[in-house]
Amino acid sequence: MVIRLSTRECNKELFSCMSTSIEFITYIRECIADPRARLHPMFGEYALYYDEKVVALICDGTIFLKITPGTTKILEDAAT
Repeated sequence: MVIRLSTRECNKELFSCMSTSIEFITYIRECIADPRARLHPMFGEYALYYDEKVVALICDGTIFLKITPGTTKILEDAAT
């Protein structure tokens, strides 16, 4: 499952090797606002950790979310 939250934006002055803008990463941090979640640069993009486990990758302004029973429930709850 792919959830696109934003179009790809480059911020070449800040991170010339990363395609996802720092503004998008800041937006994701603000949306999550959970101390158990953190974003970390990885492979030229970002990994989203939750309880120290990788649950998503953010590449080219797209979140690639690992689908598990837990994330499925969270997405279903968010849709209602």
